[in-house]
Amino acid sequence: MWDFLFDLVVDPKCSGLPDIYGKCQCDGAYRFDRNQLDALALEWASEESLPWPDRVTLLLRLDKLPWDRDEIAFHWGYAD
Repeated sequence: MWDFLFDLVVDPKCSGLPDIYGKCQCDGAYRFDRNQLDALALEWASEESLPWPDRVTLLLRLDKLPWDRDEIAFHWGYAD
């Protein structure tokens, strides 16, 4: 799971809308619904050629995250 979340941080899939300059308005917060994050995880697992038992483990671990009404937000910090 940590490898998936790391890759998600390195190449975030933002669910916010870009402003007129094309910059995301998320301000470091990336929101996902459960189905969206599961789909991203399965896409990542396929790209990484993970075997099926590891894919199931990934989904089970994601299921244990602190979901709020089937939504979750990650706040990527800044190094300042």
